[in-house]
Amino acid sequence: MKFENKKDGEFWMSFDDFKTNFEILEICHVDPTVMEECHSGSHNSWSVKTFHGAWCSGKTAGGPPKKSLKTFSKNPQYLIKLMGDANDEEHTLIIGILQKYRRELTHEGVETLSIKFAIYKLGNNDEVVDDQKMDKIFFAKTKPVFESDLIYYESFREVSSRLHLLPGGYLIVPFTHNPEEEANFMLRIFSDGIIES
Repeated sequence: MKFENKKDGEFWMSFDDFKTNFEILEICHVDPTVMEECHSGSHNSWSVKTFHGAWCSGKTAGGPPKKSLKTFSKNPQYLIKLMGDANDEEHTLIIGILQKYRRELTHEGVETLSIKFAIYKLGNNDEVVDDQKMDKIFFAKTKPVFESDLIYYESFREVSSRLHLLPGGYLIVPFTHNPEEEANFMLRIFSDGIIES
């Protein structure tokens, strides 16, 4: 097994100890190549986009759309385009947002935040210019096509969802349960189609 005793979160235990201490085992897709073996269809490869960001108080920590519509547009925003034309099928996406460094901070009494993400479809008239964000008017008139469906606002280090979207432009907005909460995060998008950002 080549186990090394390091402070990296990896550990080993006997199967009997595992049965005594755990009731649920969750197995996650950690790499799109794992999914290629299970995926049948016209696509034979997965693409990955990774973004690193932060919620910073007073700047990019806008809170949720329902409670904080006036400040929601401050949250980090990520534009992606799923390639294809109107006749193409939906793309399968797996989107995950992970709070970075949270395990280390729990030793200092810092708790994991409640996080989610929302996805908005961009129409032909919704033009996003580099380094510009969609404003509160956009979010007031546009409903998300998807919002991560975690039990509402439980605190998890990572939130992920599997969904299907048609080709086109989309805006992904990660957010916290309350405005002004701070954390670093990583947003990863796996798709069975080509993603441009």
